[in-house]
This record gives sequence, structure tokens and C-alpha cells, in this order.
Amino acid sequence: MYRKFALALFLLLVILSLVFALKDDREVTTSSALAYSYYQEGIVLYEQLYFREACGYFEKAVREDSNFVMALCRLSGCYHQLGFRDKGKEAWERAYSLKEQVSDREQLLLDLWQAGDGADTAATRQLAEEYLERYPDYRDGYSTLAGLEARIDNYEAAIEYYLEALAVDPGFAMAHNMLGYFNYYLGRYDDALAHLEEYSRLAPNQANPHDSRGEILHAIGRYNEAIAEFRKAFNVNPDFAYAVEHMADSYLALGKKSQIDNCFGTLIDQSPSKRKRNDFYVHWGRTLSKQQEYDSAAAMFDNVLCGDPENLNALYYLGINYYLQRDLKNVTITFDSLRVVTDLRTEKEPALKESRELKRAITLTEAMTADLSGELEESARIFAQVAEETGVPTAKAGVRYCYADVLWRLGDNDLAKSELQKNLSTNPNESQSLRLLADIFESEGDYQSALSYRERVLEIWKDADPDFKPLLQLKEKVASIIAALSQDNPRQ
Repeated sequence: MYRKFALALFLLLVILSLVFALKDDREVTTSSALAYSYYQEGIVLYEQLYFREACGYFEKAVREDSNFVMALCRLSGCYHQLGFRDKGKEAWERAYSLKEQVSDREQLLLDLWQAGDGADTAATRQLAEEYLERYPDYRDGYSTLAGLEARIDNYEAAIEYYLEALAVDPGFAMAHNMLGYFNYYLGRYDDALAHLEEYSRLAPNQANPHDSRGEILHAIGRYNEAIAEFRKAFNVNPDFAYAVEHMADSYLALGKKSQIDNCFGTLIDQSPSKRKRNDFYVHWGRTLSKQQEYDSAAAMFDNVLCGDPENLNALYYLGINYYLQRDLKNVTITFDSLRVVTDLRTEKEPALKESRELKRAITLTEAMTADLSGELEESARIFAQVAEETGVPTAKAGVRYCYADVLWRLGDNDLAKSELQKNLSTNPNESQSLRLLADIFESEGDYQSALSYRERVLEIWKDADPDFKPLLQLKEKVASIIAALSQDNPRQ
């Protein structure tokens, strides 16, 4: 369960599409020229995803005109992005209550957003198509329909809608950002990077183009290049948290513990709200699990849950932390709690019922529980199903790894190796898959292949911190393999 549900991504796409459309049209209802001036300043920052700075301008706009509906909408979006859920809800309810005071076009946009916020995809699609019919020369109808297609992993259709939006407005920079991601999801890495280059050209001196490019570079295993892009994003705007989080993931891939800690220390210090701090702590805990620092990870998740017992991400990743330790008892307890909390949360927030990411997460808990319970065939079946249904390559790689691990323990080594090679075809430096391949070859007595794969990981981790536990474990296995090869070939 990634920290952003698919619904959150969709809402951001809708919000951004509305922002761009309103900036171009300028048909926003306000009685104050000063409020409109503040609003325009906020829009510029919102386009750049600088939500904290944009929030200040939208607050000023609302102070000048308390009935400024679109400023209230933007303010609601900023509050949600910054982790102030209650304030965001209050601002939105205030905006929607004033719907009858704005233009027909603004009213339709408000209804469109309301439907998206409630996860009513049929109503959202109907409204988006109505908007497109009435306002074909504005890009937000295309953007909203693209967001709907992306929610169901229909990236080809999403691409077509964004290309239509660009035909209407060639300067629509964010379209190239999304085209970059969607092409990446479809395995078209050159096309993805080309769109991000165009995004950089249209949005110079902004942080997000560098961050997006860094994400793609990380996904294909070019970690140092990715870090360079994240640093550029940070240098443009030190408050751009996405880049710092993503930088931590790239440092994890290189085994640099101290740099990971520095990244999360920066994020915690700059966090605008308790909710965002908890998001960062959960992400930090995830990296600790991958470093095999299981006790520290559990302590971090427990700390979040003490203050926020309904934190779905903390529960989910705490369960994974126990799964990695093969602890069936605690896995069962934690995932049972996750299901109870999920039911409670969906009662309060019905939109979560439509979250494909949440549904996949719950399905994966079933696969992990089946694995630890000895039901390997059932576990393999579920992992295979989820891998097939997952669109984002980095997420797919993680599920494929689990699937391959279960297949190996079932004795289907060839299929396990095939699944891992699929991961490496996307990212040849994906150390988790390389290490599992080495273990499989070693179990077959092919020590030379096992050594070759482990040496590839050693090269990736050549600058890793010396106390990085996976590196220490790997060195022990390499020494064992070299010893075994020496026994087989005493002249060597």
C-alpha cells in the first residue's frame, strides 16, 4: 500500500487540471481585485507543486474575499497535500456551499471535483464528458478523463487524452509530466524521459521536472543519476519533500544508511503537520525493514500507531516487517488489525472502497499469511494474480520477487528465475532480484552463477556503508561460495 492511494493521485490530477484551466480562462468569481491577485500568485506556485507557499497566497485571497469559491477550492487542495485533512474538508465544504454564486463553468468544475472526491467514477466520467462537450477548447476535461483511465491502469487511453489536451494547449507542462510516467509504466523508458525533457523545457527552474526524471532513472537502476536529479530539485526548492523522499530510496538502493537517515531527518524537521510527519516515519520504517533493521522499523511503526491507531500504512508495513522475519503470529495479529481498521475507515471515508491500491494491499496480506501458514500454492496463486494486475513497474517488481521466492520454495526454480529476469529486464541493478537468483543457483549447485550474481550486487554496493546489514550478509555468502568453488577446483 504505497503512501499515495490511487484516489489521491486522481484527485491531484483533477485539482491540477482545474488550476490550469482557470488560470487560462480567468473566469473566476471574486469581488476583490487584490484577492484575485493573490489567487494568481497561488496558482503559479500550485502548478509547481509548492503547496506550502501556495497555501499562504490562497489564505490571503480568502481573507480579502471570504466568498472566493475557487480560492477556497485551491486552499482545500493545499491543506490536504500538507496533511491538514480537517481544514481541507472545511474549506471545501465552504466552497461547495457557495456554488450557486459562481459561473456555470465554475459550477460544473465544482460538481466534477465533488464526484471525484467521492470516488464516484461513473458520475465523474459523465461530468467530464459533459464538460468536454461544452468546453472542448479547455484541457481540464481531457485531463480528468486521463485521470480516470489511469486509476484503472489503462495508460494507453490516458496517454491519448493527454495528447488531446496538448493539442488544445501545447504549453500544458504537467501533461508532459504525466505522459512521462504513463510511458514509463508501459515500459517505454526513452519516450518517458523525452517527455520529461519537454516538461523541463516548459517549466524551467522548477523542482518537479527534476524529481520526476529522477524517479524514472531510479526505476531503471541508474541510481547515482537519479540522486543527482533529486539534488537539483532540492536545490531549486529545499521544501520540495517528494525529492528528498525519493532520494532516500536511491540511497537505499546503494546501501548508504547515513544518507537515508539524513534525508528523513530533513523531512521530519520540515514537516508541516503531524499527519505528514507520520507519513515520513512510515516511509523511514519501510527503509529500515529493507535494511534488515527489523526492531528499529517496528519501533517506528509502533510510534506512529500510538498516536494514530488507524494509520493504514503503518499497520500494513508493520505486517510486512513481521513477514520478512517469518513471524506468523505477529503477521496474523497485525493484518487482522489492518482489516478491522480498514472496515472502520471505509465507513468514515467511503471513497476508500474504490481504492485499487488498498484492495491490492489487502489481497497481498492474504498471500503473505498463506505463505507463512505453509499454503505455498495458494500464496503463489495470489502473488501471481497481483503481479499481473499491478501496473507500476517498481510495485510489480516487488510482488514478482515475493512470487519468485514462493515458487523457489515450491521447487519450481525455472519459473522463479524467469520472474526475476523480468524484473532485471527493467532494472538490471535491482539487488533484491539479483540476490534471490544467486540463492536459487546456489541451491542447484551452480556456484559460479551464484557468485556472478552476488558480485554484481557487490559492485552496486561498492560505496555502501560498512554496517549495512544486507552487505554484511552478502559478503558472508560470497566468501562461502568462493570456498565451495575452491574445494571443487583445488588448483584455483
